[in-house]
Amino acid sequence: MERAHQGMAEDDEPGRKPDLRSPAILAAIGVVATLVLASVVVMALLQTGDAKAISENAAVIGALLALGGVFTTQLVVVHLRIGAPEKHTI
Repeated sequence: MERAHQGMAEDDEPGRKPDLRSPAILAAIGVVATLVLASVVVMALLQTGDAKAISENAAVIGALLALGGVFTTQLVVVHLRIGAPEKHTI
């Protein structure tokens, strides 16, 4: 049976370490980093004030999440642009 029929590409071998620069991994890293940073900000607000401090700073938290989304998008797009010429060379 050919490898193509098994659903595996030639470079997908069992036990092979994942490529940490793949777009999916970079997106996951960006999302996790954004959520961790937002959680740290919320925890800091809870320790310094009450629940009202969070509602008063909701715009800041929202902006932080939006910037995390932009960071994640840029991380993936830059990787795709760098990797694109390698895949489309003739």
